Amino acid sequence: WWSGSRGLSSSPSKILLELGKAQQELQPGASPPAAPPASPRGWPQAQGLIQPQQRKKLAASGQSKIKQGLLPSLDELLFYTIAEGQEKIRVHKFITAFKSTGLRTFDTRLKECMDMLRLTLQTTSDGVMLDKDLFKKCVQNNIVLLMQAFRRKSVIPDFMSFTSHMDELYESAKKQSGGKVADYSPQLTKFSPDLWGVSVCTVDGQRHSIGDTKVPFCLQSCVKPLKYAIVVNDLETEYVHQHVGKEPSGLRFSKLFLNEDDKPHNPMVNAGAIVVTSLKK
Repeated sequence: WWSGSRGLSSSPSKILLELGKAQQELQPGASPPAAPPASPRGWPQAQGLIQPQQRKKLAASGQSKIKQGLLPSLDELLFYTIAEGQEKIRVHKFITAFKSTGLRTFDTRLKECMDMLRLTLQTTSDGVMLDKDLFKKCVQNNIVLLMQAFRRKSVIPDFMSFTSHMDELYESAKKQSGGKVADYSPQLTKFSPDLWGVSVCTVDGQRHSIGDTKVPFCLQSCVKPLKYAIVVNDLETEYVHQHVGKEPSGLRFSKLFLNEDDKPHNPMVNAGAIVVTSLKK
C-alpha cells in the first residue's frame, strides 16, 4: 500500500492551478495506456479452482455485504488508507499521495476524478477538505486505476525510489560535457548543448520528468515509430503492410531502396517512413 509522499501546496488557488494543468501538459498522441481491468489479489491462482457459478455467488455475496456495510467498498478502503484515522482528507494530501505513485493530474484516465476535485474546490465552502462521501464521489469513476496504484500493483511499485535513482543518474550524466551538437541538420544545429532533460512513462502510465523537458525539440527519426503506430491504428496492419515491409534491409537507414516486392523494407528506414507518412491523410 501507499506509504507516504512529497509535499504540495495546500492553497486552494494553487491546487486549482495544479488540477488545471491537464489541458496544457498532455501532448497530442501521448495518452497513457488504458487502465487494466480490476483483478483482486490472488485472483489468477484461484480462478481455475472456482467454478463459474461459485464465482458468481461469491461476487454477489461480497456485493451484498458491501451494501449492508459489513465490508468496506474499494473507495472506502482508499479513503481510510489516505486519511490515516482522520475524518477528512485535504485535497492537496490526496493529490500528493497519488502523484507519489507516478500518476499525474493531467492523466486522461483520471479526468472524471480531476473534474470532480476541481468542481469541489470551486463550489464548497470547505473546498480543501474531503469527507468520505465527497471523496467517494471524486474517485468512484477511476477507482480501479487508483487502487492499482495505491496497492503498489503498478509495473514500478515503489515509484518514489525509482525517481530518486533516476534523478541521481540525471545529475551524474549532466556533468558530461563531451561530444558536440549534430551539424548535419539545420534544425539540430541551432540547439544549445547545455539543454538536458529526461522523461519516463511506464506501461502503466507512471510518469517522471527532470531537467529541460518543456523545451520543444526536433524528433527527427524518433517520429518514425510514432507515425507508424498512428497509421496502423487508423488504417489497420494488413493495409499498411501492403505498402511497406517488416524485415531489416541490411543497408543504411537513409538509403532509398526497395525490397524484392518493390516495397520499402520496414517503417523505420527513411524510405518506409516516407511511404507510411503518405498513407496518413
